[in-house]
Amino acid sequence: MTEITLSAEIRKTGKSASNQLRRAGKIPGIYYAPGEEPLPIAVKESELKNLIYTTEAHIVKLKLNNGKEFQCILKDVEFDPVTDKPIHFDLYGLKAGARITLEVPIVLVGKAPGVEKGGIIEHLLHTVEVECSSDAIPEHIEVDISKLDIGDSIHVRDLNIPGVRILENELAVVVAIVPPRGFEVEAEAKPEEAQPSTPSQPEKQSE
Repeated sequence: MTEITLSAEIRKTGKSASNQLRRAGKIPGIYYAPGEEPLPIAVKESELKNLIYTTEAHIVKLKLNNGKEFQCILKDVEFDPVTDKPIHFDLYGLKAGARITLEVPIVLVGKAPGVEKGGIIEHLLHTVEVECSSDAIPEHIEVDISKLDIGDSIHVRDLNIPGVRILENELAVVVAIVPPRGFEVEAEAKPEEAQPSTPSQPEKQSE
């Protein structure tokens, strides 16, 4: 898995201090790990964006201004509801061999036959929450769509990654090939209508 280096500084806590950091182009965050005291930190917004806006999961090499270094993952990001800019983040420290949960991106591979027929790809699940060893974190999960025709779909239950437990609802749809607007399924041939029978003439009785 790719490792990204993130330089951070120990910060003061409090709303006023956090707002001052944001005005200076920095994002307040927290580093925490089992058995360790949480560390309030801050990083440059430009550096954090490289970690947030990516199609891969990464291990973070956190380098603090006090000389300490930690291996961690990005656990959570809070965004401003108006500007959609990151305003806070959480980093979770890794311990060798420990089981962790995290979000892993889904990447579609292959060409779906249904698309060549005019179908449209609906990629409904872009990330999945998984549980795995900290030593075997997948960068992403590949989903092969090369056998999908119009009307076909792949669900969470269809994903199988050795050593990784997927925590999402197994019935959730990951990707589907839907028909284009105006697409009509060929109607079944109607059975031939039976010809109306000619009413039988009543028998003429002899006088």
